[in-house]
Amino acid sequence: EQIDQASQALRKAFDLFDNEMKQKESDLEKINLLDEPGNSGDGSKMENGSSSNDNYDKTDKDDKNLLSASITNSQAIRLIQNLTEIANLTNNQQFYLDAIQTGEYILQSDRTQYHILYYISWASFISKDTELLEDCRSFLKECYDLLEKLSKTSDFSPNDRAILKHVNEMIKETGGPLRDIDVDQID
Repeated sequence: EQIDQASQALRKAFDLFDNEMKQKESDLEKINLLDEPGNSGDGSKMENGSSSNDNYDKTDKDDKNLLSASITNSQAIRLIQNLTEIANLTNNQQFYLDAIQTGEYILQSDRTQYHILYYISWASFISKDTELLEDCRSFLKECYDLLEKLSKTSDFSPNDRAILKHVNEMIKETGGPLRDIDVDQID
């Protein structure tokens, strides 16, 4: 019964997050439409040929930055972890997919979040869903590449070293390293 209650609470938390992200995407689309030259927001130009954007001041443009996720990376990581744990306990594939989707939302604005990449790789990996294998391998490669760069800095921690080790193990178990594609060789 506790697992069911936890599942329901987590489902509600994810749904709130998902709805918020969809609203933010919609808001960004509206702002992007306003940013197009000659667009007054309703698809028309003003009588003098100018657009409403001419009156759109710098502070309004800065508000785009406020449309990023209102949860912290730590909260997103915890949501991904919880969704993955509940999925594993209940054998509910939808929770794995929700964990991955949560991570992908965060990655839309910042592809350097190796913790997010690690946890969505883990969710993809333990789901044992063959349809997620290629995504899992891509997430793992991206995470590996970021951790390799980080390993050359003083910021590379013992925890990061453990993550890199686990990423390497998952890469081996999912078919080995993905090769970098040399786009110069493509005709």
